[in-house]
Amino acid sequence: MRGYKTMTWSKRGVSFVAHTSSVVLLMISEAEKGDGNLLAIDDIKVRVCSINHSGFCPPENSLSSSFKPDACENRTMIGFNCNTPNSLCKMLKPCQNNGTCYDTETEIPSYHCSCPSDFNGTDCEFNCRPCKPYTCLDHGLCNETSNSTFNCICDAGWQGAHCESMINFCDNVTCFNRGVCRPLLLSYKCECLGNSYSGVHCQITSKKIIIYKIVTKSFAYIAIIAISLVAMFVITMDILKYCFGIDLTREELERYRREKRIKKRKLLMIQ
Repeated sequence: MRGYKTMTWSKRGVSFVAHTSSVVLLMISEAEKGDGNLLAIDDIKVRVCSINHSGFCPPENSLSSSFKPDACENRTMIGFNCNTPNSLCKMLKPCQNNGTCYDTETEIPSYHCSCPSDFNGTDCEFNCRPCKPYTCLDHGLCNETSNSTFNCICDAGWQGAHCESMINFCDNVTCFNRGVCRPLLLSYKCECLGNSYSGVHCQITSKKIIIYKIVTKSFAYIAIIAISLVAMFVITMDILKYCFGIDLTREELERYRREKRIKKRKLLMIQ
């Protein structure tokens, strides 16, 4: 409102004249059985008089007169009943995080917040500490090692600069019989293949699988023995034939031929 000498505030036919370049308009509800929060404010008019105008602003329409409220004896209080502190710090309480508020003695009422060493901003609203509530992600305790560095002491089962990673307990674990290791918080679990295996590391085999393995191995052994016998027979026959000149297959063939000729002769004699 620079460049003007007086301002007139009017409400319901009553006007207030201010002779300064700034005005703080305070309204207090005094309604019976009210808590002070049900005050309705409407139709407030502001008239600004030129600095060249002498005296108060003239009445407007229904405004019959203008008046200047009496100043409070105690300069630190304001209001119709002089019961409201004339301090922005006390009225607004703007400084956060344990900051200290100081009223500024200027033409326009203002204030200044003196912030603790770990906070800054107009109202000390910015936290500049290295440890903040979310630094260790609720999985550890933040320890400030200097004004700009920190160290997260992680809870059991968590790791990382901000305790952001769960420790993988499956790194040095072996699940047998094609089991799959699943990491858990502070532990792990081996998921076994079907119902055939059980145990912490899937090391226990069910009876059905044991019997199946025994039968399978038995047939395999029998097949191996049979193949071995056939191979030994062939090798023995070759040794007798080529090393000792004994050809059992030839002798057997000649015997078979003789028997066949004898049978043929008998048939001819019968005829």
